[in-house]
Amino acid sequence: MSVVLILALAAMQSDSSTLTCGGSGLVRNCTAADGSTYIERRIGQRLVRKGTTSDGQSWTEYVSQNLDGWRLQGEDSTGAQWFQMCNPRSGIRGTDRSGQPFARKVGEEGCTY
Repeated sequence: MSVVLILALAAMQSDSSTLTCGGSGLVRNCTAADGSTYIERRIGQRLVRKGTTSDGQSWTEYVSQNLDGWRLQGEDSTGAQWFQMCNPRSGIRGTDRSGQPFARKVGEEGCTY
């Protein structure tokens, strides 16, 4: 399965066009234009992302694939938590890092990650 960064990170990180990643296979290192970084590890059907924002806060996200989409859970060093899920019929919905709920339609890429 190819790794396609969805982004839910678009809602949480920076614009995907400013995201650069190196590495391949099971481990990737990514940096956004704002200076935030993360390491992404694939463990079976699950991704674990651990990173640092440009202002020095650490965060962790767990992304798992479910029957027809994906589910993401995250937490940062301040104790903030967020949750997102993608379903082709209902789109991407959940909360962003500030705790605000959001919902948006799924694009052509569907619910791959």
